[in-house]
Amino acid sequence: MEKYITALQSVGMNALEARAYLSLIQSGPMTAYAVAKALGKTAPQVYKAVESLVSMGAVELTEGKSRICQAVPVEQLLELRASEYTRRLANTRQVLDELPDANTSDGIVRIERADRVLLRARAMLDEASGVVLIDGFPTMLDLLAPWIERAASRPELFVGVKAYEPIELGAARVSVMPSGLDMVDAWPGSWLNIVSDASQLLISLFSPNGDVIHDAFYTRNNYVAMLYHNGLSAEICMDVVEPHLGAVARQPLDHWREALFRTPLPTARAIIESLQQEDPT
Repeated sequence: MEKYITALQSVGMNALEARAYLSLIQSGPMTAYAVAKALGKTAPQVYKAVESLVSMGAVELTEGKSRICQAVPVEQLLELRASEYTRRLANTRQVLDELPDANTSDGIVRIERADRVLLRARAMLDEASGVVLIDGFPTMLDLLAPWIERAASRPELFVGVKAYEPIELGAARVSVMPSGLDMVDAWPGSWLNIVSDASQLLISLFSPNGDVIHDAFYTRNNYVAMLYHNGLSAEICMDVVEPHLGAVARQPLDHWREALFRTPLPTARAIIESLQQEDPT
């Protein structure tokens, strides 16, 4: 019984209202007085609870001398509460949007929750006005796909994506890294990095399935965001060009790669080991 009461409290009922609703669901229509007797509560207490349940759409009353209380089916109740919550949330957003926002900083902020990372990513896509660049592993791009497609549909916005396997993202321009799946297999995690208008930057690293956060940082520092924008732009352009390079053109590229990557970076090794410790599977 307690788990049902707790569940109903999560949609706005107090404990007595939840017990009254459950009594009607389990025993069928009855008067408020009969509900009070069944619950061992005083009639005035239950009358007040029933009034509240009627106002939230959880109970309906029949007309007549003895007004009968009938519980609205659970599925209908949940739809009503969801609709009411959505309406209140929209009203709250409309009111709070009028507040001047002084809570901005060019410092680097650590984000501790996975859902907050995705909310921040969606907000960056919604707020962008010129160029958004995204570097994401397959799992993370799948999670963000509807918002990427929506942003890319805006004619004034260019959305470029560095992907590691082929993916359709509406009007977004997708560049697939050659041997990208080898990179995915080499990392025991999934990353999602976004830079919008070279003014906001989000860098995040998750577990492989994207449900546990390992590290995430966000900043509005223009210089840091601009540097990442330039670097990711270069990576995307290289991914586009590299498959079309001939043997002669590839020689200096291979020379640079050999010099840059011949020794594994200690930081990369440390990150991989840390991820493996968090997810030993």
